[in-house]
Amino acid sequence: MDDYGKLIKKLRETKYNSTTLYHVMVNYCRDAANALETATTKFAEKDREIEALTAENAKLREAQRWITVNERLPEDEDTVEAYTESFGAFDAWYESEGHQWYTRGHEIKKVTHWRIPQPPQKDR
Repeated sequence: MDDYGKLIKKLRETKYNSTTLYHVMVNYCRDAANALETATTKFAEKDREIEALTAENAKLREAQRWITVNERLPEDEDTVEAYTESFGAFDAWYESEGHQWYTRGHEIKKVTHWRIPQPPQKDR
């Protein structure tokens, strides 16, 4: 049972009389304030976790997305995964001096997209 549930149960089970009602209510208000403070702290922690995970997710999505050759080209001679409509995806590299794509020593035409290959993920 969470802090709020305990507080509600305590309020429902308490038998009041006129001499102690004020003190009981003050204590319950303190308990409620403490429970609210605890919950607020937990929510803030979860918000920070969500923000960190959202940023990590965006980074991973960016690393995995296909980039059009019109947007930008890879660094010279970095091996990337390239794509053509004719051949699909394959490992290749780009040489800016000749403005040409290569795979296994062969010149490739009409590359439309590329992305940085991702190494296999280790099990967590």
